[in-house]
Amino acid sequence: MNYKFKNIILVGYSKHAKNKIIPAITKLKLKIICIVSSQNIKNTTIPVLKSINNIEKINFNKEDTIIFLCTPPKVHYKQIKFLFYNKYNIYVEKPAFIREKNIDIFINKNKTIIVENFMYQHTKIYNYFLKFWKQNTNEIFKIEMNFIIPELPKNTFRDNDDYYNSYIFDIGCYPISLLSKLNLKLQKIKYEISLDKDKYKNITKILFNSKKIMYEINIGVNQSYQNNVILHYDKFKSIKFDYFFYGPDKIKKIYFSKNNKINKILKINDLNGFVEILKIKRSIWKKNQNNRLRKMRDVVYSLNKISKQYINLNNVKS
Repeated sequence: MNYKFKNIILVGYSKHAKNKIIPAITKLKLKIICIVSSQNIKNTTIPVLKSINNIEKINFNKEDTIIFLCTPPKVHYKQIKFLFYNKYNIYVEKPAFIREKNIDIFINKNKTIIVENFMYQHTKIYNYFLKFWKQNTNEIFKIEMNFIIPELPKNTFRDNDDYYNSYIFDIGCYPISLLSKLNLKLQKIKYEISLDKDKYKNITKILFNSKKIMYEINIGVNQSYQNNVILHYDKFKSIKFDYFFYGPDKIKKIYFSKNNKINKILKINDLNGFVEILKIKRSIWKKNQNNRLRKMRDVVYSLNKISKQYINLNNVKS
């Protein structure tokens, strides 16, 4: 299959890049022609033509090359701005931006593409969810989104004492991006925030109502792993999409329940979301870019709004 792009330049050599991005690239038989990193990458398991330590030293054919940013969100804007005005094709780890004003300069500019790497939006379980949502919206009275991890990854940029690097942005961008995909007017939502915190857990609950549907989002750190979306509908029924925000290929399950009893389980042999992202033609990304950027801006607006309430509750640095 012709994937349009043939070459990849990785900026940043993170654990996620090693464990998720590089295997997907290898599966598609694309070439990583360069890695930009301050790390020693001599022991990489893949052949790399070149390694450099500065993004401004990149000088490759732009038409068939993707620049993939696997760097902390705080440096994305500066990197994206440089690459955008040099007309490189940009794929970036989520969240692509942390301030909504930084997105405005890219809207209605026709220089190149900016793709935010939400792998979950390119999976079978996501498509099944959207279909069920559209067919049953009038019956749904509550949607619950849970994304809880056992602990923050160590030796990374993630830091709950700095909300741009906290789980509010790192995890919260998943459910908020889903709200955007459901076409909610995020700028008008009034979020109700509460914390459940002790020595072992730090969970933020986010509540709001929209068009007769109650939305409940639980994100944070606990001693267990939860990654699901649950739709409650028709008074006593629910459908649970497990491992919903999980992008790599995996056998996932959808649980159908009535009166809190599971009466059906559907197994889905799911796709690798990143592989599916790389299959999408550049022309498609470019065609819907302004719409995607506006949705990114709304998501970032909501994350900042939630974070400010989180600060007031938790005394975190901004």
